[in-house]
Amino acid sequence: LTSAGTKTGTLVLDNSSPLREQELRGLPEPIQEVRAYSPLGCDNDLIKIESRVSYGFTRTQGEAIYATYVR
Repeated sequence: LTSAGTKTGTLVLDNSSPLREQELRGLPEPIQEVRAYSPLGCDNDLIKIESRVSYGFTRTQGEAIYATYVR
């Protein structure tokens, strides 16, 4: 896992994953990613899980982000 918040984290799920969300409610051009981070360093058991869905076209893009922490 990545310890710094500016790093890319560890990719857990993306558009090519078989367990991804299949129904994205008609969003145009959806890109789905779930990443895991270790914000307090690798020696700590606190993990941040972040889900991000980007959608839309070049001039009308939107994004939905949800994050939670687990121990």
